[in-house]
Amino acid sequence: MAYFLVNYLCATGAIVAWIVFSSEGWRRKIGITVIYLIVSAGLIAYIQLEGAALAKTTDGILGVEKDNAPVECRGALDEAEAGLRHIMVGMSDSLQAGVGRRLMLRGWIGSFYSIKNPITVRLIPRNGGKPLVDLKVTQEKRPDLLKATHDPLLEQCGFRAECVLPVDLPLGKYQVVVQCRDNQIVDEFIPRCEVEVVSAATGIALDAPLEQQALAEQKAMEVKATTAPNPTPIIKARIKKLKHPRQE
Repeated sequence: MAYFLVNYLCATGAIVAWIVFSSEGWRRKIGITVIYLIVSAGLIAYIQLEGAALAKTTDGILGVEKDNAPVECRGALDEAEAGLRHIMVGMSDSLQAGVGRRLMLRGWIGSFYSIKNPITVRLIPRNGGKPLVDLKVTQEKRPDLLKATHDPLLEQCGFRAECVLPVDLPLGKYQVVVQCRDNQIVDEFIPRCEVEVVSAATGIALDAPLEQQALAEQKAMEVKATTAPNPTPIIKARIKKLKHPRQE
């Protein structure tokens, strides 16, 4: 649409300028200029408001079938769960996830289209090619973003994506690609943090300390339950004392 506006201003501006300089009297010159500016401002405002619909109509008339290139937009990958580990991503460059283990990613994409269209999250090999891993996405509200930015749009654009990494998934680093599509328009966010897919043995080793900690906590609770003193005899003695006070 920017290309259209530039062509419009170049073409009509030259014609209107010629008409203005050819006219006699300042009132007539000013009147023609004011009318041109009002019409141009109205046209520009309409194009800004209906740009997506006009682009779709133009593509249909011209028979354009190829999708538009993704438009980069803001977003964030806030936290992840890889196996038993909960990871606050922040500005991390990568996180490790084992094949055959659960992976969860949570974040947001600042796309206006996410209000009425689904968000997709997938893992793509950093060096290109296949395989691609599509995650199951649940869209969620982010009141924390609304409170921090005072932007109502960001409250609607949260996502939670989950999958179990296939056991035959090639090892290596994968980019996380978050997209929101509205027909041919695609908003895209690629987080800085990548997912490093590691072997099943490495994934189990990464989770081992947490498993040992959980087992130790469970055993401690069981020991505490079995060794705790039984208060029943003490309570019965106090009740008996209340019923039969000592006579002095």
